[in-house]
Amino acid sequence: MNLKGYEFVGMVAVDSGQVMIIDPCYVISERFNNHDYKTVCETTNPCGEFFAAGMATAVASDSGCGDGRYPVFARKHDLDQWGRRVVELRIFFEDVDGVIRDYGEKEEE
Repeated sequence: MNLKGYEFVGMVAVDSGQVMIIDPCYVISERFNNHDYKTVCETTNPCGEFFAAGMATAVASDSGCGDGRYPVFARKHDLDQWGRRVVELRIFFEDVDGVIRDYGEKEEE
């Protein structure tokens, strides 16, 4: 697996067998509530956009391999008007130990 150009940014914890990418303002606002959890579960079969307040506010996915902690990597580019920014995130739901081991070995080279 080639992770050249990617930076390990952390682990995401999964306790419901699903993960969501969302702007935090939607989680702490009235636009997202406990009633929406059922819809999120339907969205993550296996993945798709989540709609709240009449618009797409998130992308949700099942984690493929269930609960656990999964490594997240970011690829960054220098963007003219913005400086160095994240342009891609990658989450690995399988062979977690292998991904982290392989990444660590490549970084040491």
